[in-house]
Amino acid sequence: MYNTVDLIFVGNILGKEASAAVGSTSLLTICIIGFFNGMGVGVGVITAHFFGGRQREDVKDTIHTAAALTLILSVVVTVFGWVTCPVFLYWMNVPDNVMGLALTYIRIYFIGLFSIVSYNTSAGVVRALGNSRSPMVYQLVGGIINVFGDAFFMYVMHMGIAGAALATICSQTVAAVLTIRYLCRLPEDLRLEWRKIRVKPVLAKKIFVI
Repeated sequence: MYNTVDLIFVGNILGKEASAAVGSTSLLTICIIGFFNGMGVGVGVITAHFFGGRQREDVKDTIHTAAALTLILSVVVTVFGWVTCPVFLYWMNVPDNVMGLALTYIRIYFIGLFSIVSYNTSAGVVRALGNSRSPMVYQLVGGIINVFGDAFFMYVMHMGIAGAALATICSQTVAAVLTIRYLCRLPEDLRLEWRKIRVKPVLAKKIFVI
């Protein structure tokens, strides 16, 4: 949805070359989102298992392990993606005339990766605790903000393709903040607490195996 909205605005405002640039990054963004969707599922399965077994301490450990993995992986993948995305775009045969625009879009996208990872892992926990509605509402809110963000950054601020990427970052950040806020307001024996964020290797292994 985010990428499609960006394409619509970019195509209508900046023209076909800019639209091709955004479209050429779709495979990379799909791979990134797919991986972290998978991690969110892994977190959700482990959380649901413990929650169903009334092992609330283990639920809390899983939440904090997921938070630590989010911090670590988002930094690693952001740095790796920023450095290597020109290589990936070259391997994907992105034409020279749109390469610069594609790099601008995907590199700004990587800057906002923490928000994307945070939403996916947090939403996996919230769903596992029996609430599938809130993550959906938060993502819909983000989607609506993305539409208005595209209009603001591109029509009003004239930021071009960078505006489309920035709108996506802002909207994903809102969705992530709302989901994290939900976890921070859980009952005390489940609540996300920043000082307790750390990786428990056994739980991390289970998450990645799933």
